[in-house]
Amino acid sequence: ASFSPSGEYFALYNYGVDVPNVTMVATESSPDVLYVLEDNKSFSKAISKRAMPTRKYLQLPAAEGKDVMNVVLYLPPGFDETEDFQYPVLFYVYGGPDSQTVNSQFELGFWYLHSFMASSMGIIVASVDNRGTCCKGQEFLKQTYLDLGDIEVDDQLAAMHALAALDYVDKSRIGIWGWSYGAYMSSRVISAGDSIVRGAVSISPVTDWKFYDSIYTERYMQTPSLNMVGYEESSVLGRAHFILKDSSYLLVHGTADDNVHFQNSADWVTNLVQAGIDFRTMYYPDKSHSLTGVETRTHLYKLMIRFWADTFELPVPPLTVHEEDEAEEESKVLSSINKRETTLHHSARTVKQ
Repeated sequence: ASFSPSGEYFALYNYGVDVPNVTMVATESSPDVLYVLEDNKSFSKAISKRAMPTRKYLQLPAAEGKDVMNVVLYLPPGFDETEDFQYPVLFYVYGGPDSQTVNSQFELGFWYLHSFMASSMGIIVASVDNRGTCCKGQEFLKQTYLDLGDIEVDDQLAAMHALAALDYVDKSRIGIWGWSYGAYMSSRVISAGDSIVRGAVSISPVTDWKFYDSIYTERYMQTPSLNMVGYEESSVLGRAHFILKDSSYLLVHGTADDNVHFQNSADWVTNLVQAGIDFRTMYYPDKSHSLTGVETRTHLYKLMIRFWADTFELPVPPLTVHEEDEAEEESKVLSSINKRETTLHHSARTVKQ
């Protein structure tokens, strides 16, 4: 909420679970909605024409059994857990310190990708906030201090095994993908040697914390001279031989990445080759950490969709120019929503006192 200078009015931003809306409210003993600033009818109309996934929230025990983790599932349209049918499950992970991927805000899942996979490919997309992430207290938050990568990976694997036990989950088709810290996590998970993991995608991964910037790394790991064991044990490098031969792995990086330097992937590729691991890789020349640009993102998403279709033995859904144009139009609608909310956030401060 954003209040007027006098405190008589405020703009109330409702971000979910349904399509966001913004209203102007009077701050009386019984607050009344004065008028609706934005109801996003055009966006609601756009998504009403599509078979959209539904979200299911649950909690699962962390690996050590004491803590409880928040989980969200993007379920395919028409999902019925009583049916005699099993779905592949794709985990989207970030998992870094003080982060969060499970929330009740309206979203379509990583710029439509998760909604597309659930709706058009019949994949359940899952996300788990492992120990070390935010919003569950200091004890939950600080368990990964000086030891990035171990507890988080154990928790993601624990969640995989828990979901694999459900009747509607195909335990032979479980994968994981992530970007940045999430790519570090997906690399660690695929190299944990657990047969529950069918495949992984890592986009712009940190592979050794000695390669990453000190202001972030030393906040959680201290310096290598003070915590050499922690740095060595957290590194992805040297773990390639644990990747199971029948699993699939896709590594993606931009050569101009000034956040997670390309050296991370280059050294990891050397390890993968030396270990005799079959894998796929895609480098985007002169692209930075976010791999921005319509052509680049379109290419990347198609690459990922085909990778998971192959890994999960699914047909590749139609990827036509017409569908991409519609997706781009919806992206413009979302961008418009964000711009309106920014404008409203500032205008609420100038409401007549």
